[in-house]
Amino acid sequence: MTQSHWFTQDEIKGIREGFNGIYSSLPSRLYYDEDFYQWEIENILKKQWLIVGRQEEVPNPGDYFTTRMFDEPILIVRGRDGVLRALINVCQHRFAQIVEEGRGNIKLLMCPYHRWTYNLDGTLQGVSVEQIAGFDKHKCRMPEVRLEIWQGFVFINFDSNAEPLAPQYAPIEPIFNTWNVSDFQHSYAYEFDAPWNWKLTVEAGMEGYHHVGVHHDRIEREIPAKNTEESWGGKACCSYRMWWKEGVPPEYLQPFGIPPGVKGVDWDNDPRVLFGFPTLGTWLNNYQSTYLIFEFGNRVTANRGKVCQAFPKWALESVNAEEAIKSQTDFAYQVQLEDEFACRIVQKGITSKTNRRSILHPRLEVQMSKFYNWYLDMVLKAERGTA
Repeated sequence: MTQSHWFTQDEIKGIREGFNGIYSSLPSRLYYDEDFYQWEIENILKKQWLIVGRQEEVPNPGDYFTTRMFDEPILIVRGRDGVLRALINVCQHRFAQIVEEGRGNIKLLMCPYHRWTYNLDGTLQGVSVEQIAGFDKHKCRMPEVRLEIWQGFVFINFDSNAEPLAPQYAPIEPIFNTWNVSDFQHSYAYEFDAPWNWKLTVEAGMEGYHHVGVHHDRIEREIPAKNTEESWGGKACCSYRMWWKEGVPPEYLQPFGIPPGVKGVDWDNDPRVLFGFPTLGTWLNNYQSTYLIFEFGNRVTANRGKVCQAFPKWALESVNAEEAIKSQTDFAYQVQLEDEFACRIVQKGITSKTNRRSILHPRLEVQMSKFYNWYLDMVLKAERGTA
């Protein structure tokens, strides 16, 4: 019998086996309990690969953008050697943040407080005014966290011993390769506050069932909830395909026109929704990728997020690119507002002490069951001390 401090035996059974063929979600307290969240940060989330952006956002030496994870200020910067790094954006003198939030290009990292300077690789270049006796500047540098790039997406990991990312997402990689997602170009980002548990953002994209609800007037008309089938997946990833209903106008199906060349049987415009646990999620078809970036706060409901879009070069160079991109980004913005509404109402309801086992739809929410099993694996692994 599996023992756990955070899960009861019934809760484990509901996730692993279900009751009467019906599977359950995670227990609701794991979405609001602050003690659990602090444990979760240190024992699970900081040991995972977390998406922070796209590599084409920082193509040249000195290009950078900032982010914040678990109250750690992080600088993603391209070095003079061409290497992309994730540096803790803090001066080692008196712990001031070095680079203000945002993005741009910088030749040198200089702390505005006392003008200590760092190279783009985080090594200390110089101390202002005069040298400090007994201080070896060669042993001083900005801390660095691990960074990997997969299909053009940039991920960081606070665990220096974490397993490489690519093998974990290998089962969903074929469709990314078919559509050359690694060459897509980041073109849009909308930032939002996220006063809800991070898992609700993941879950909002993990099933198309909610098209019939919060997206009834925006997506359900063209891509109904019932048009769903499970697709590729593995222990740390899952996906599903949805398809347009008959009679949808051509401008909906191919807003940028017909893609050049013949790409094989998978080169269609049906949307795939692909997830790499814990936070990679993208609504993907052959002309765009809509993906989310979640910036974890130091409390359950103190988070921020971004919904972003990237497009292939052929779409960006199409005759009606400007009009089509505006249509796509406006649509993504409105859909995100509806998903934010969904997350807010679930966070309000999930704190009820009357909550028992939830009910997962056996066909339309099967991907969520995969996520919950992965998450339960991570909790049990951490409790055994093998995370």
